Amino acid sequence: MLNNFKHFIIIIITAIALFAGFYAFAECNCLVIVYPKNNSTINANSTFFVGHTHPKAVLTINNEPVKVYSNGSFVRVFALNKGNNEIILKSVLNNEIKEEKFNLTVPIPSKSTTSTKPQLQPLNQIMIVNDKEAPLRKTPYGDRMTPLKKGVVVEVVGLINDHYKVKLSDNNFAYIGKSVLIPYDKEKIKLQNLSEVQIFGDEKNVFVKIPMEQPVLTEIFINKNNLKIKLHGTHLEFKDYIVKSPYVKDFNFNNDTINISMNMDNLFGYDYFYENNTFILKIRKPLKGGLRGKTITIDPGHGGKECGSIGPTETKEKDINLQISKYLKHELEKEGAKVIMTRTKDCDVEIYKRVDIAQDNDSDILISIHNNALPDGQNPYEIHGTTTYYYNEQAINLANKIQNNLVKTTGFRNQGIKHASFVLTRPTMPVSVLIEVGFMINPYEYANLL
Repeated sequence: MLNNFKHFIIIIITAIALFAGFYAFAECNCLVIVYPKNNSTINANSTFFVGHTHPKAVLTINNEPVKVYSNGSFVRVFALNKGNNEIILKSVLNNEIKEEKFNLTVPIPSKSTTSTKPQLQPLNQIMIVNDKEAPLRKTPYGDRMTPLKKGVVVEVVGLINDHYKVKLSDNNFAYIGKSVLIPYDKEKIKLQNLSEVQIFGDEKNVFVKIPMEQPVLTEIFINKNNLKIKLHGTHLEFKDYIVKSPYVKDFNFNNDTINISMNMDNLFGYDYFYENNTFILKIRKPLKGGLRGKTITIDPGHGGKECGSIGPTETKEKDINLQISKYLKHELEKEGAKVIMTRTKDCDVEIYKRVDIAQDNDSDILISIHNNALPDGQNPYEIHGTTTYYYNEQAINLANKIQNNLVKTTGFRNQGIKHASFVLTRPTMPVSVLIEVGFMINPYEYANLL
């Protein structure tokens, strides 16, 4: 009995000592700088110091006071001069001083030299797309057009840097990356006369099928509920076609162009592909009846080696994105939706694989969850809030509804919806948006995200 009592007393004394030690530790000063890294080169006239210290500490940067928030975080915009900048951060708590010395360099512009404009190297060659999907652009590195599918044959008329210039039609050209084309053993592209078309639907989609000899360069334009499909290098001669879908309001064609008007307010996703040289356009029917039975893919941004942005107290964006996504999954499933996650833990997921996951599961909606940051030269106290990004027109309604409700719920500043060409916004099916819920480097929003 005596031994047991002694053992009990030792446990109590140890617990008290540990608690006292913890309390003492809690009152110890600290100073952690999350951003920027010391001895960095900053290509801007300002940066921001992001980090944390003890909540009761007095913090200065070059003797100027800095606000410390209740969780110890601080974010301070700091103006820089060209050349070397010596900066001292000092945190004082109960006469305990923590100090960090920084040296940041802003490059001094050298005398400008006249740059030579890249010259177009003329070519005359027939080539074929050798990739699953190849971006077509209006100018090299410019806005994207409808991507080309594997097996499409193009006429290359020039090379500028690493982009081929391809002929769409007389006096109409576009550009495509050099790496996705390989030589093709034809001297010219044969005009295809297309005479057969099928138009029908299933439970979720309307299909347009056109048999061809060879996949062709395709452009698809969308305007609310209208589609224009331009099949370059073809002549359309459809005869006795039958429209077997009440969702198709009007179907007509001329030369190489098809016009389809859908019997719905707005399109809700579309895609095109080839099966054994048959062109297939798939148009998603409008969603009805709430969320029950709908398939929604949620993409928690970043993960694994990709941390995303980092908040003042060192919480990583990837972790917040995942927690928000798990909560959203739970809420959607309560409403009867089928939810697919691109990741359910902290792991690497290649960015194009995230889109594949959504499309392989025939998702109706793809939502990518992120939290924002800023580059040097900008002020996180002036630029912050919630933003929803879209790329395709059919995603505008969804983007607006998410944005308005998210701002109402969080109370964050409304940065509006914005058009942006991101990997996770570009899919035409499913309807795709990317959400920046808040800013990791705005102390108020960061605290609320936590």
